[in-house]
Amino acid sequence: MGALSLGTGLAGGGLAAPSLPPILLSGPALISGDDQPAGLLSLAPVDVTAPSGAVLGIEWLRDGQPVPGQTAPDYAKSGSDTGAALRVRLRASAAGHATRLALSNLIQIAAAAGWSFSGSTILAHPAVPAAPTVSGHIVEV
Repeated sequence: MGALSLGTGLAGGGLAAPSLPPILLSGPALISGDDQPAGLLSLAPVDVTAPSGAVLGIEWLRDGQPVPGQTAPDYAKSGSDTGAALRVRLRASAAGHATRLALSNLIQIAAAAGWSFSGSTILAHPAVPAAPTVSGHIVEV
């Protein structure tokens, strides 16, 4: 008895999956705001233009990972965002259409400034007073 060959006639890719119509968005995903560790970032309005009834989801990402519970167009930065890269991922879905993913521009949050003492940095320590000011005169004899 000879060996049975299951791949005959399918070399080069086999059957192609049917194409699904795309979901159309009203514009790109753009976030605005500054790179400071505190404040607000905002996603510019984006709507689904076709098909009607599509669902658009918003997900904020910190260094490429979802930020738990952050699904609104506005995002209040926190201490966890210091030095991180923030962006939004949009996911649009509708029955009978290909899911649409879109990434926003990236905002790199600045590292927090602090005082330096011999190579050490003190950041947001409640016992540390505000930055000192120096005034006075030096007299040499």
